[in-house]
Amino acid sequence: MVASMSSYIVAFLTFYTSSNYVVLSIAMVLLALGDTFRSGTHKAMIYEYLRLKDMYDLKVEYYGATRSFSQLGSAFNAILSAIVVILTEDYRKVFLFALIPYSINLLNLATYPKELEGRKSGGRKTVREFASIFKSWEVLKPIMNSAMFDGFYKTAKEYLQPVLKNLALSLPIFLYMSGRDRTAIVVGIVYFFVYMMTSRASRNAGKIVKRAKKTESAANLIFLVAALSIAFSGVFLNLKLSVISVLLLMGIYVFQNMRKPVMVAYISSKAPSTALTSTLSVESQLKTFFTASAIPLIGWIADLTGIGTALLALGGMMLIFHLFLKLG
Repeated sequence: MVASMSSYIVAFLTFYTSSNYVVLSIAMVLLALGDTFRSGTHKAMIYEYLRLKDMYDLKVEYYGATRSFSQLGSAFNAILSAIVVILTEDYRKVFLFALIPYSINLLNLATYPKELEGRKSGGRKTVREFASIFKSWEVLKPIMNSAMFDGFYKTAKEYLQPVLKNLALSLPIFLYMSGRDRTAIVVGIVYFFVYMMTSRASRNAGKIVKRAKKTESAANLIFLVAALSIAFSGVFLNLKLSVISVLLLMGIYVFQNMRKPVMVAYISSKAPSTALTSTLSVESQLKTFFTASAIPLIGWIADLTGIGTALLALGGMMLIFHLFLKLG
């Protein structure tokens, strides 16, 4: 985790100071390296803490609460970022200000108690348990289900900003401002409310599981609703009803943050405890693979037919994959 934060900090410094394509490419690699070190590691540390405190039965609620605070921070970051862009007239300044919380978090992580490192296990045993993940469809299926959902989510969410930009420029507000500043205000306000909603959604993930009575039922329902939201956002965008399309795209942020605590808890209950970090990292890498596969295809469809049709196609693909990866 310390290495992860360090990679992020160096990447942000590079984004702020450099305009060279090659150097910026290296910064992107550092950013990806930070994600690789972070993905799965902190979740495993949280579950290790719950195990030590004999609170493992609260894993959905506890992880949902930690994710809720994360989303709350993102909500205020959206407003602060808009203010920074308007006051400095420079998007790069956002990376400079981001160094402050990342540096504080680096110090926080460096002082974590050693017992959160997890139980020590023999190397061969850990390798065997990790290899067993790929031999058991019971473990691999939810990993692929979660990775597929997140991959589609990460693909769809990238289209919220261009839709918002077009909407911001079409609204008869802040006409005395430049297009950049009007976009910054609208995007900042929308993302503030998005992350406020996702914060609440993560916090209530445990309640959703209780109402659904089965974790699988809750996860499957959210998958289907999210897929339909993406598809219909494309339909309404083609009908020139951009506001409804934006609301549906905002909804997928909520669904993802509602589902993530549920799936992490579900996967952790299936995977060997000593290989949990690696298991969650596998899920993260699969998510990256699915995203990297979907983005060029959906981007190509968007170039040919427009963003609306691309989102409709993405939602349709999501529904098809759900037929094969449905839990339970």
